[in-house]
Amino acid sequence: MQDSDCSPALEEQMLTADRKLARCMRSHGVANFPDPANGGSGAPFFPISSAGISDAASRAPRFVRELSACRACRR
Repeated sequence: MQDSDCSPALEEQMLTADRKLARCMRSHGVANFPDPANGGSGAPFFPISSAGISDAASRAPRFVRELSACRACRR
């Protein structure tokens, strides 16, 4: 899906689900996991690097495990 293909309603639905994922990550010990951002050009994203989470940290087994668990429950 191209960013421009996202309707405002779909963007809001995605933001709501992503906010839930962010809360889940924080509750599972990733204290600085950021809320999603919407750059104004479509699909939301997580600005993890600006929150101090390095690329290496985002690939660590614990981080990946928590992210998978939180993705499963955000729906």
